[in-house]
Amino acid sequence: MISIEADSEDVGGLVRAVRSVTGADAIRKISGIRLEKDVLVFEQRFALKTTVSVKLSCDESGKLLIRIVSLADNGVGKIGLGLFQGSILNAIEKSTGGRLVRESDCVLSFDPREHLPFPLEFRAVSIRDGRLSVQLALP
Repeated sequence: MISIEADSEDVGGLVRAVRSVTGADAIRKISGIRLEKDVLVFEQRFALKTTVSVKLSCDESGKLLIRIVSLADNGVGKIGLGLFQGSILNAIEKSTGGRLVRESDCVLSFDPREHLPFPLEFRAVSIRDGRLSVQLALP
């Protein structure tokens, strides 16, 4: 079992490192990452610049689950984006080349076994007190 603890700065550094290695367009559009209470918050600029809030967890199969809490930080944006959330998640799935898979109208998943060169599973993921805790297993 591998345990990782990270703060907002660490998570931002990890995203920058992944961005430089992969060059993924979707990752280049993410900035201002911070951990607040039990959510991960970041700025994104796919079509418009908005503030996104997500909750992270994992399922019993070892996938990372990303539950969209909010796609915008203002009332009008929340209502407008809420009406199109399913379409927005489809667009996110497409823009990540299938690395993130739409599970429902508010959940995307990432299966590390399909996208990493070694077997890895998520066993526990949580955000508490401004810290991200992740437990990984090598099956």
